[in-house]
Amino acid sequence: MTGYRSIHLNQPMGRSRSARRGHLVSIAAAVLRGAAVLGAVAVFGTTAVLLLARPTLVAVLDKAVVDAGLGVQQSRVQGQRYTGEAEIRTALALDGKQSHLTLDIGALARRLEALAWVDKAAVQRLLPDGVAVSLRERVAVAVWRGPTEDLLIDANGRRLSAIPRGADTGLPVLTGAGAGPAAPAILPLLSTHSEIRRRLVETRRIADRRWTLVLASGALVHLPSDGMAATIAWLDSQAKTGLLDLALEAIDLRVNGRLVLRERTAAVEPAAAGGR
Repeated sequence: MTGYRSIHLNQPMGRSRSARRGHLVSIAAAVLRGAAVLGAVAVFGTTAVLLLARPTLVAVLDKAVVDAGLGVQQSRVQGQRYTGEAEIRTALALDGKQSHLTLDIGALARRLEALAWVDKAAVQRLLPDGVAVSLRERVAVAVWRGPTEDLLIDANGRRLSAIPRGADTGLPVLTGAGAGPAAPAILPLLSTHSEIRRRLVETRRIADRRWTLVLASGALVHLPSDGMAATIAWLDSQAKTGLLDLALEAIDLRVNGRLVLRERTAAVEPAAAGGR
């Protein structure tokens, strides 16, 4: 999507010399009107031009520019990695039926920012018939594993895109109903406690109220619904005691100030750590 198309004024066939001259004069006049309007836009900006013109006049001027072949239909995009070109084209919807006189670049930016991966979009005018788009995309920080698909999510729990089921991304894996929207509360805690993070296999959302951590040892760590930050900090500090590596069925911390350890009753295959 680079470059702009050229306008070629082809001489009509089968007309008299005077008719052809008149046709070319009308085309040239349309081009000059369009150029004059775009010149005003370049110097004063679209807002100033619109303030000086009545709505009916604006429509006439806009049509003159479009008729001159200068309707906005070109785009130059940078910053996209995961956002598809087709998505961008659909969001921009540049069909050449509007000139820069009436094109709302703020609306273009908002439509782009509605796309899953787009965090921020900046749109600038490229006279005579284009726009320049700069995108800042969101960062995937976890995988939300649902019943039927795996989704990449960002730090705010926003769904970004589906990935192959069970794909090894190296990112933390969250499971359970409501895990995505609740992710902002727990992901920062896990990322700042390295002893837990390197042993963590999965983080389960329970009844959309609290979390259970699945460790590489196979142990389930039941966290409380309140006071989760302090509990995780304490748990991380216990790594030096070997607590996180014991062959336990569960480490129950749901009641504040109370630690309950449940021994494993049968052999359990240790899970692979690393958030896979």
